[in-house]
Amino acid sequence: MEVTSPTDEIVLRVWDQDLTTSDAVGFTKIKLSSLMINCGVEDWFTIMYDNKPAGEIRITTTFEPKGGNQYDEMLAKYEEQQERLQKEADEARAHAAQLQEQLEATRQQLEQEREAQ
Repeated sequence: MEVTSPTDEIVLRVWDQDLTTSDAVGFTKIKLSSLMINCGVEDWFTIMYDNKPAGEIRITTTFEPKGGNQYDEMLAKYEEQQERLQKEADEARAHAAQLQEQLEATRQQLEQEREAQ
């Protein structure tokens, strides 16, 4: 079923099945948003008949957004990016430490040259 608005409701009508006839047992209304939470739900819903509870029905749903569930792909890309950024940061720190050492060596060399004069 294609969902156009998560605020929509679906109505499930429940019927018994006899050999000769089928009788209405009741109905339940379910907001589509409740079926979309966590990409699906497994829950009990109350069946109403003459504005009174007439039983419950257990419903299991799976919600897949159009184009599929891209959460895993996005998470993998995020983790890959985080690893790359961490590596770049580590390399930048190492390079900064080398530059600091070179700067300190240059200062010492300049001091020695001044003292020699």
